[in-house]
Amino acid sequence: MTQISYLNGAFVPHNQAMIHIDDRGLQFSDAVYEVVAFFNGKPLDMDSHLNRLDRSMGELSIKFPGEGPDFKRIIDELIGQNKITCGIIYIQITRGVAPRNHVFPPSNTQPTVIATARPFDLETISERLKTGVSVTLTPENRWARPDIKSTSLLGNILAKEEAKRAGAYEAWFVDEAGLITEGTASNAAIISGDGKLITRKPDGAILSGITRAALLGVAKGVITGIEERGFSREELGKAKEAFLTSTTSFVMPVIKAGDNIIGNGCPGSVTKALQLAYFSHIKKQTGFEGFK
Repeated sequence: MTQISYLNGAFVPHNQAMIHIDDRGLQFSDAVYEVVAFFNGKPLDMDSHLNRLDRSMGELSIKFPGEGPDFKRIIDELIGQNKITCGIIYIQITRGVAPRNHVFPPSNTQPTVIATARPFDLETISERLKTGVSVTLTPENRWARPDIKSTSLLGNILAKEEAKRAGAYEAWFVDEAGLITEGTASNAAIISGDGKLITRKPDGAILSGITRAALLGVAKGVITGIEERGFSREELGKAKEAFLTSTTSFVMPVIKAGDNIIGNGCPGSVTKALQLAYFSHIKKQTGFEGFK
């Protein structure tokens, strides 16, 4: 079956979707993006994702000269035309096409809008959710606005490649104060020795994760103590459990961080309970029961 993508108002075969060589997303990474998961053909937390997309555009002053696209319709159309049951929609908005110049182009420049759909590999994800993953720890080397979901991801890419070469699933960044910020494509959390869930507050040093926020909402029925603050490498080493959250990894147990084995080296009971709470969140919105 031919993959269908969206480009600037049209649904086209994926291999025919092309952008101009002077697009500022290509020339400068002058673009923002969003990733929305869907199950049973129904988007998860769509309003939260679109609100964050709108915020990212606002922070970079990317504006549509007139009325912007109907992203909800685009998402529904892509799911339907690609006949995918469970997967992700990727949306990217660039500042548009203009002669290469560091300053913004004229205000009537039309942003470029790209959207694609692809299926989840649920079998692989489900196995990782059961066994857990490892992460590397790397010095924070990104620009100072990771709260914007920008396509400027070179620091993330380098850290992720380093993690892959080390046989790890993800890399967690460590700031100058020795505190964990977040992963290359995920938020980070631990369960402390006294049973508290600790995860960094969205303070400008991390992206305000949609999965993170949804999990904290349902976690109150699972765990009594939640602290939104940074945690150190030392706290990570002493943690009972650790996990990461993201649109594509859900609530993923972390069983090793750097040289430290977390807990007994297996997904912990609290993380498993949080997984079930999050899976109930998915089921409530989409009816999907594929995770047990």
